[in-house]
Amino acid sequence: RKGGVVALAACAIGLKRAEDSKAVLECRDLILASVVHACQDHSQRVRYYATESLFNVVKVIPPIAVQHFFILFEILRSLYADVDPDVRSGAELLDKKLKEVIVGAINSGSF
Repeated sequence: RKGGVVALAACAIGLKRAEDSKAVLECRDLILASVVHACQDHSQRVRYYATESLFNVVKVIPPIAVQHFFILFEILRSLYADVDPDVRSGAELLDKKLKEVIVGAINSGSF
C-alpha cells in the first residue's frame, strides 16, 4: 500500500505536463481520491506516505487543490489529530503548501 501511494504521486507528477483532456481530468480526480483514502488507512506508515504523496499532488496540480479544498481541509484536520508524530509533521508541510495554493488562487480570482 505504501508503494501504491507513492506511485500515485508519481503518476500525478507525470500528468502535470499532460493536456487537460477529459480522461486526464478523470485520472487526476481518481489519483486524489485514492491518496485521500490512503490518508485514513490503519497503518501509520501508509498514512505518512499518503500525506507526503498528497503534498506532491497538491504541489504539481494546484487546481485540483482548489477544486477539492473542503475534502482536503477535512483530511488535513484528521492528519493533525493523528497519533503518529511523523504524520503530524507531514500534515504541517501539507498545510503550508495548501495555504500557499489557496492564497495564490484567491489572489488570481480563481477561488
